Amino acid sequence: YDVELTRGGSYIISGVTQRGTNDMKGSAFLFFQNNDLRALDEFQRRTRARDGDNYRRTPYDRQQFGFNLRGPIVRDKLFFSANYELGNTNDNIEVVPGRPASNPGIWDQYAGTFSAPTKNHTGVLRLTSPFTDTHTGDLIYAGRYYDSETFFGGNESRESGLPAKYWIHSLQLRDTYTPTGSIVNQASLHLLAWNHNEEALFPGPRRVYPGLNFGRNNFPLILRERHLRAIDKLTYTLPGGKHILNAGAELTHVTTSSFLPLNRDGLFEYRSDTSAAPFRATIGVGFFNPNSDVDAKAEADGWVTGLYLQDEWRVTDEFTLTAGVRWDAEINTLANDFVVPWAEDATLQAALPGFLNRGDRK
Repeated sequence: YDVELTRGGSYIISGVTQRGTNDMKGSAFLFFQNNDLRALDEFQRRTRARDGDNYRRTPYDRQQFGFNLRGPIVRDKLFFSANYELGNTNDNIEVVPGRPASNPGIWDQYAGTFSAPTKNHTGVLRLTSPFTDTHTGDLIYAGRYYDSETFFGGNESRESGLPAKYWIHSLQLRDTYTPTGSIVNQASLHLLAWNHNEEALFPGPRRVYPGLNFGRNNFPLILRERHLRAIDKLTYTLPGGKHILNAGAELTHVTTSSFLPLNRDGLFEYRSDTSAAPFRATIGVGFFNPNSDVDAKAEADGWVTGLYLQDEWRVTDEFTLTAGVRWDAEINTLANDFVVPWAEDATLQAALPGFLNRGDRK
């Protein structure tokens, strides 16, 4: 990829937002689906075959709605473009426990089809103002909020479910400067905030039986990430149009936190569905405070910077040669100066020479 596109190793996504003009324009769409427009799945067909007279489908419906509207706020001076989309699904997931020969109906009270709702809101708002003949300002907000109940079904009981909640906010203030027809400079400030929250629907221990599971031991998972980025990009088209030079610089301040208290409430494994006691149990405790989960939170605060220079040479109408160079640096993004709490443990030092983090990672 072009060196402008930073550290993209596997894919690059390019998103283009519309600008408003003096003409008011817009569109909208609506989609609807319910059980009458949806076939039974395999588990539902089996359930209906066992007891057709009493079988009732769990309610299902799905709606999508969206619109975009763009036009003037102050004619010739300030324009807007707004987009919104809602995805709302009231789905269901089948829980089908095992039926042990010793007690086939032991899990019947947990079997069935359970509601699994999902909501997804996305929106984009762009304000554009041509300050002068050479300066144009843009303020662009893009956001997403996702909320669902999932991670259950099959031999995972409803009590193993998780509510997944994600928030993403992106706000960019941009100035585009075109002093001549061959020079464009774009300076921007960008704030990106991302939250990830997955906590158990039913807090408590994780209990694992051959036929059915309860609870979650590797959750909650709560992540927070903030990026504040300053970018300047310059494009210069040489006379004749054969060469397009690109140069740029960026500086980003990154703060992150993660909270993942593994086995906080315990993991208990049973040899049979009728076992009264587990054959194995695991519980996670803190290093500094074994009576709380405060040790399960990690934080990082670092900087990312980059510079690039590129020449796009249009050798002929059929052949373009692009050459560029880029330099990047990450400063403390991996908490390089962090020292693991057990770095001074003599037994671990002997068993893992050179592996314990003493705060001198490169």
